[in-house]
Amino acid sequence: MIRLKPLNKLLTWSFIRDGTNKRRFYTKQKNIILLGSSGCGKTTVGRILGIKLGLPVIDIESDYLENTWKMPVAQKLSEVGIMIFLKEESKAMMNFETKQQTVISLTCSNPLHVESFSKISKSGVVVFLDVSKEDILKRATKMKVSRISGFKEEIALKEILNYRQTFYEKFYDVRIICEENEDPFSISEKIFKTLNKLDNPFGYVSTRHTTQSGLHQGHMDFKTTLVCGLAKDGGLFVAEEHNFPALTPGQWKRLVGLPYNKIASRILEQWIHPSDLIPQTLNTYIENSYKNEIFSNEDVISIKHLTDNQYILELFHGPTASCKDCSLQLMSKLFLEAVQQDTLKNKKYVILVATSGDTGSAVIDGFSKLESNGSLGVMVLYPKDGVSKIQKKLMINADRKNVHVIEVDGDFDFCQKTVKNIFQNKELKDLLESKYNLSLSAANSINWGMLLPQVVHHIAAYLNMVKKNIICFGDPVNICIPTGNFGNVLAAYYSKKMGIPFQKIICANNENNIITDFMKTGCYFLHGRSLLRTISPSIDILMPSNLERYLYHISGNSTHLVKQYNKSLKDRGCFQVNKEILNKIQSDMYADWCSEEDCLDTILTTYKTSGYLLDTHTAVAKVVADRYQKSTNSNEPMIIASTAHYMKFGDTILPTILQDRQHFKELPLTDMMEIFKELQPSPKPHSKVCEMIKKSQVHYTVCKACENTIKNELLKFVASLS
Repeated sequence: MIRLKPLNKLLTWSFIRDGTNKRRFYTKQKNIILLGSSGCGKTTVGRILGIKLGLPVIDIESDYLENTWKMPVAQKLSEVGIMIFLKEESKAMMNFETKQQTVISLTCSNPLHVESFSKISKSGVVVFLDVSKEDILKRATKMKVSRISGFKEEIALKEILNYRQTFYEKFYDVRIICEENEDPFSISEKIFKTLNKLDNPFGYVSTRHTTQSGLHQGHMDFKTTLVCGLAKDGGLFVAEEHNFPALTPGQWKRLVGLPYNKIASRILEQWIHPSDLIPQTLNTYIENSYKNEIFSNEDVISIKHLTDNQYILELFHGPTASCKDCSLQLMSKLFLEAVQQDTLKNKKYVILVATSGDTGSAVIDGFSKLESNGSLGVMVLYPKDGVSKIQKKLMINADRKNVHVIEVDGDFDFCQKTVKNIFQNKELKDLLESKYNLSLSAANSINWGMLLPQVVHHIAAYLNMVKKNIICFGDPVNICIPTGNFGNVLAAYYSKKMGIPFQKIICANNENNIITDFMKTGCYFLHGRSLLRTISPSIDILMPSNLERYLYHISGNSTHLVKQYNKSLKDRGCFQVNKEILNKIQSDMYADWCSEEDCLDTILTTYKTSGYLLDTHTAVAKVVADRYQKSTNSNEPMIIASTAHYMKFGDTILPTILQDRQHFKELPLTDMMEIFKELQPSPKPHSKVCEMIKKSQVHYTVCKACENTIKNELLKFVASLS
């Protein structure tokens, strides 16, 4: 055992299992336990870390097991064989104790015996050194090691590493993504920074928080933000700036080539504090959300070359054929985890959602499949004549328990404003709580839990391009996103802050081009402006919620300015940012808009020249991307986000590419689907959309654009919940 004189400042934190699958946060001195494969450098890193922290160090193999057995570990293994060795190691570890806070470097086989490992892990924080198998194999080759002692000659070292990796993935508290050939000093520095970060619980604040009233929303934990949806002061939850994670280029390179679910795990672990949700629980939800039976594409998303240096990011391979599936399949499971203790006490929740087309069906699919024992209901508001026929079908044909779909004779902005007002209606919320033991939450991009998975698919898109050798990591790319509620744009911005080199994030508007005007002038002018109904309904929005989050960040986290903008918008129908903020916005982003005519022309031209079918939102982005590249002579690769499958807008797409609008005017949707199949376009028709529109209508409720009427519908729905 190496004993060192402690430094004046010691880390005073740990996570202790409390008998459930949760952790409680403590400020007691606990052990730092290093976990990882043979050859990952635990022993050396542990000694360096001990010096850095001023803590004693124990290497389990040389300082404990060899002293216990009175012989080298290799000799013990050779004498008894691997199976008996594991039993003996487990027995010895059951008696292991430390009298003070210690850095402990485990053997590579400690996690294979669950009982003894569970005991030691309770004494501190388990830090997983995630070193690539290729690095370990290189080191083994250099040392002329081809296998691990105790294993049969025919079992390759790579197989053993793969097998043991599954155990390491089960038991860690924090993962350190180690770079290729990274030296132990650098790894220990990463651990040190991670420990310091974890010592300050990851908190969320409202974009409008204040310390001068009872509305302060600082330091909310992750699960609370999921359940609340909207902050009490009407603002949106954001991560505090000092908690924004970032990876080094070497760490990003480690993620290239990983499956989507593995990328998601490594990214979301950076954002979610282990005291909020332990990695093993998070990773189980990720695995269950991105299965092949849910997403038709093996990689969940895909990058397809379109023309020249333009690449389509296909986000529509989920069950409801839009990018919203990438978020809501996971977010719904995280939400259920967050309210699990409440539902055991018969507490109920209603997810209240305003949709401009895609979110509604994705919420219904994600939430209604959960085993919630009737504790969860979903109520969706969509604007009459403000969604496509197939988007509407996907919602009103949803024969799912505890779902209520309402067609509102108004536009999306009214629906979204009504939802926000209901969340802030204290009298209504008190009534729901006292009479029904029920709370409301949101599941569109108002909710922080919806945004985080969106960060993943933008990162995965860039890494996919590196994997395909389109670019090298570090090469700048531009990304053009059809922009409605600003969620995907904000997620791309967060990806950039994490270290993904998006050079310019381009916002593509349809004729509801308020974002374009704002980013060009700095003036957000809503007064007297009416929402237009277009052929790209999912971005028919004049009041994008997530713009508030972006303004909060870009103004230096100024709640004062955010509240000032909101007050000006409410009182005068407009607000103006100063020149400094406008310059920052224009440094990050660019915006332009597309007419209906240009959108349709682009769909037809792209199909004729490439055989690829764009939906009406992706076509808006294509027009804007073309203009940007032409005006700037940009040579960087351009990612064009395809947020929905073309079949969802078949009543617009087919007449466009077949040049026969009159023939398709009254054609049944099922016939349209058959025509798509006959055309055999790229991408192929979406099978789940075809199945869904054949089902019978279930939801018939229509109501006027009146907040009180919608409140009454909510109360009737709540009363009917099983």
